[in-house]
Amino acid sequence: MRALSKLLGRTTSERATNARDAADSVPRGAGQTDDHARDALAKQIVQESSRRDALRLGAALGGGAIAALLADRMTFPARAGPGDGIGGTTLSDTDIDAKRIAGVRIASEFADAKHAGTRTDAWPGAAIQAALADVPSPGGAVFVPAGEWSVSAPLRLNRNDVTLFGTGPASSLFVPSTNSFIDNESGMIEISGAYKGLTIEKLSLDGVSVAVTDTCRGIIIQGGSEVLVRDCVLKNWLGVLSQRGRGLTVVHNPATEAPPHKGVRVEACYFYNNQIGIVMHRTLYTIVDSYFESNVWDGMYMEGTARGVISGNLVTFSPRVGIFIIFTERNTIVGNRVEDCGSGIEVYEGRGTSIIGNHIERCSSAGIDIRPGPAPSNVGHCVISGNVIAYCSSVPGIQMLGGVTGCAVTDNVLRANRDGIAALGAVASHLSGNVCLENTRAGIYLSNSDHMRILANRAYSQPYGILAEGSTNWLMVKDNDLRGNTTAARSLVGANNLVADNWEA
Repeated sequence: MRALSKLLGRTTSERATNARDAADSVPRGAGQTDDHARDALAKQIVQESSRRDALRLGAALGGGAIAALLADRMTFPARAGPGDGIGGTTLSDTDIDAKRIAGVRIASEFADAKHAGTRTDAWPGAAIQAALADVPSPGGAVFVPAGEWSVSAPLRLNRNDVTLFGTGPASSLFVPSTNSFIDNESGMIEISGAYKGLTIEKLSLDGVSVAVTDTCRGIIIQGGSEVLVRDCVLKNWLGVLSQRGRGLTVVHNPATEAPPHKGVRVEACYFYNNQIGIVMHRTLYTIVDSYFESNVWDGMYMEGTARGVISGNLVTFSPRVGIFIIFTERNTIVGNRVEDCGSGIEVYEGRGTSIIGNHIERCSSAGIDIRPGPAPSNVGHCVISGNVIAYCSSVPGIQMLGGVTGCAVTDNVLRANRDGIAALGAVASHLSGNVCLENTRAGIYLSNSDHMRILANRAYSQPYGILAEGSTNWLMVKDNDLRGNTTAARSLVGANNLVADNWEA
């Protein structure tokens, strides 16, 4: 036990004492001292200190995965990375130096009077902006205590290395019925300019009163790099012009062709009842471990992006598309769960998209939908592998439409859809190793699709194992196990087709 104590560095009481001392050292704002907020800040410091001690212990015992395991189980479920401090950038350990403490501000201490923190007696958003303005130029953090905050004008993060953080959903920022937002141009929190190292963490942003104003965004990012949005709730961002209502938006600057944003990361956030949860334009992005529920159009909408990563998210009840990728290149969509949407994942005029290991159920347009844009189309070269797609009862599990070329569709499980895989005018694609069962028409359906290789698939318990219609030529259909269907294969005799070594009896 003494060795463990030595590794951890300090006892719980020592951490609490040091944390309270650190919170007491935070510079006062222009308003009254908020002792309750300082107590809450001290609690955050203790939690961060405990997490860091767990990481140090894990490193001493072997580091890496052990450290992460200990941090998740010994402390609160934060997701800070090495080198982060409380709120992401500011407070390091219990050995917090005075220089860093000098960069912390408590928003409630910049209000002109104390408030109850309710919707009827809310803290003013202007106090948050005043605290942000008071952060020194080297950077710092603004702590937003628990309570309701009425934000009637955009909050602007306009310097490097600034963290805006709260306690979680209890730190609730909402839009009053009167506000100074500009239609389709602003949001509750704005990031613009060439700033870097900005973090928004543990806040709830509620656009509850803006549904009739066509104001639309919880967070808008118009510039900057190394932007992190973590453990936030973004809800009720709606608008008269529906596509403008977004929980979080990254906006492309049309004056430059280069991506204006680098390293935008969204982590462990909750998007609810927005017109669209997230919209990204020409951005290098990562979206992980977030929950998108009941957004009115799409869960995520990515336009003109490249090399983005969407991983480990849950998307439910988006009537148009769960994850929408349009005019993009080389994006990766891996390990997500998408349920009860229009299309689960749609790639429109995108190239080089990897769609791997996702679980998709009960979608009404398609599980995975690969579509061409206006002629001349350049869509294709997608990898669709290791996905489970089920119960899309009236539509295909995987659909590739006319002009889609050069896709690899491998090792997917497709159950109880209309067709497991449907190629409707697609060309030169490779379908292999898929398991198709209990679909209402065919395991694999082809129409007007040429130069397709259909190899070593297993299809059973449906009317057709493989069904080809229309002008479908230059097929290679080989080594498939088509036993257990009403009809193993139909209409595969076209021009220059090779059909061999399939198990049909």
